[in-house]
Amino acid sequence: MSTRVVGDSNVLVGVLGPGLVVPSSSITDVTSTHPGVGTIGASIDCVDPSWWSAKDSDYRVQARRTDQYGRVAIVETPLDGPTVIELSGRIRRACLPIFFRTLPAAVAQLIPAQRSNEVDFTLRLTNPTGHALWVVAPGDSDGSVATVPLGGAAWTSLSDAPWQSLPAGGTASLQLSFRAASCADTSPRVPHTRSEAGQVEDTQGVALLVASTPHTLDGEPIWSWAVFDPASAAMLDPRLGALCPPQD
Repeated sequence: MSTRVVGDSNVLVGVLGPGLVVPSSSITDVTSTHPGVGTIGASIDCVDPSWWSAKDSDYRVQARRTDQYGRVAIVETPLDGPTVIELSGRIRRACLPIFFRTLPAAVAQLIPAQRSNEVDFTLRLTNPTGHALWVVAPGDSDGSVATVPLGGAAWTSLSDAPWQSLPAGGTASLQLSFRAASCADTSPRVPHTRSEAGQVEDTQGVALLVASTPHTLDGEPIWSWAVFDPASAAMLDPRLGALCPPQD
């Protein structure tokens, strides 16, 4: 962003648009290489659902402009000019995992285990919203428990992955396995979810890749968590614990 009139000065206020907090608190990074030119960031809250369909033109940089005579005005510059920064896409990718975690808790149902060191189950996801999603379980491990998708041919890239549709107002089912990766320290338990910052949380669930489009590579899938309902976690925990013999 730069001044447009010689003698004017700008003070950046923030960024306006769907999914962002109020401008006065949305500045997360402001740098300037020389007077009149700067870089600005924004903080998300994802409360406004219009981020789903937002375009760069829906976002505006707000600044307080003072002219050479001391007159002050609030001006807004749209972000759909010749140097598009794809802010709308970045916000969608940031809001998608937050949105996914607000869906109803996932329900697990046990199925016969294929191996002696695992607990196999069907994970049922529910999407009561008006926004379709696509999910896949790429496999994950917390060092004690490995989460492994069951069935189908092995895949090596996201484009070949068996993406499952989670339609608007519908459900989807994934077949997964919890495997005891190690019994060295403690009995394995259903993995605990983690925050965006990687901090362990109280809830338990499964890490999945989520996309907002069937063209998953174009949509840049993100990691999120399918959180178990308490009954499912309580059912799976003792089954996992029984995979490791008691320590003397």
